[in-house]
Amino acid sequence: FKRDRLAIKPSRAAAMVRPRMEEAEVSKSLKWLLKRGELDWTSLVEEVTKDLLRWRGICVAEGLIDKVVKTARKNGNLRYEDRQRGSQRYVRLSVPNHLHGQQRETGRPLEQHEVDFYKFSVDMAKFLRQGTRPYQDLATVVKEFVHRGLERSHVEQLLRTQRHSDGRCRFERLLLDGREVLWATPNTKPFQEAEELGREMRKAMNNFDNKVSQRDGKQVLKEDSKEVEDLCAIIGSWLQSEACHVCRLHGFDKIDLDEVPGVMKRYPIFFDGDAIDIRIHYFKETSETTIHNHRMNFFSYCLKGGYDHEVWGVSTAQGQEHHYATNRSQDPSMESPMQKFAGRLKIMIAHSYGEGNCYFLDHEAPHTVRPRDGSALTIFVKSKCDSADTWVRSPDQTLPEHSRTKDTPIKGAEDKLAFLEEIWQLLQPASRPTRCA
Repeated sequence: FKRDRLAIKPSRAAAMVRPRMEEAEVSKSLKWLLKRGELDWTSLVEEVTKDLLRWRGICVAEGLIDKVVKTARKNGNLRYEDRQRGSQRYVRLSVPNHLHGQQRETGRPLEQHEVDFYKFSVDMAKFLRQGTRPYQDLATVVKEFVHRGLERSHVEQLLRTQRHSDGRCRFERLLLDGREVLWATPNTKPFQEAEELGREMRKAMNNFDNKVSQRDGKQVLKEDSKEVEDLCAIIGSWLQSEACHVCRLHGFDKIDLDEVPGVMKRYPIFFDGDAIDIRIHYFKETSETTIHNHRMNFFSYCLKGGYDHEVWGVSTAQGQEHHYATNRSQDPSMESPMQKFAGRLKIMIAHSYGEGNCYFLDHEAPHTVRPRDGSALTIFVKSKCDSADTWVRSPDQTLPEHSRTKDTPIKGAEDKLAFLEEIWQLLQPASRPTRCA
């Protein structure tokens, strides 16, 4: 019985009802119906008759389903099991096909109570990935699958023994925020896709890092613009890939995420190079940064959203004017009084940047960033070696309150996961539906 030939659309079922059928035909159709379900105990016995008529156009005599469930056998073993849950009865396939194959190979008769660990592992992975988080409390998972018919010892055996085709464990226990949770590891195909994209990205980063490390001072330069744009395009593809996102989520508890309060959140791209660092910067609900320079040269590549970028200088045309500045490298909390300098702060260069645009900034140039519509997602490629101190400037000694706040690690599992999910959702095309983790 081929599914594509026997599956009948509900709208046509009434016109194609077949005569009452014998037990063997009903049994084959019942098996097909049960295989359509995603859970182990698939169908209410009371609804099987309706479903057979709806999906297969089969009219079943009263009492025949009960008879088939209790008597149908394959290789001497009962084909079906029924179980009572409260006031409801459920039916399922009792002996899976791959165990029948095992029986043919070994000649050993199968017992009805043998556990189909593969089937339960598929069900468990689906259970773990439903909802808004890709994990569940271990105690909740154990309780659910004991309710579905597994012994507690079988649950432990399943978690210990079930593996992907590439040898990785299907499930992993993690301690998150003081509680033990169970995680379904990425399936083989998305894992391999993520590995392939990761290798391409690491190769590009290594090539660029080797180039920069051979320079005196190990600084990125404006002449690297084309190479940086190509590298950032590869990183953007990696970030947008669902396969990579699934794998990033699997190791999210080990990522050191942090936040510059009131300005942005930062996500490091793991790369142990000699000359460059790469991070993702997420500006959200940010009005404008302070006027500041960086300790090293850098590139900024816009992945999503847009921002206005302004490079500042000092005008000394009128000798009576002045501005103020403080050395943040030496005074991170900027509690000391700001120093007075001659000249007026003035915008020298102003540009607007959108998706796919990239700019280079020298370590001595003071600048500000103002995200359009309050948000922007950028790739930040910088030199590792410091060339100068960071100075924060102001025309009148006033600074936003957030500028005096120290960088804060993002520690909680829920907060980390929400940040990574927000980045991934932000990068998806508008036509792609929102995905639950």
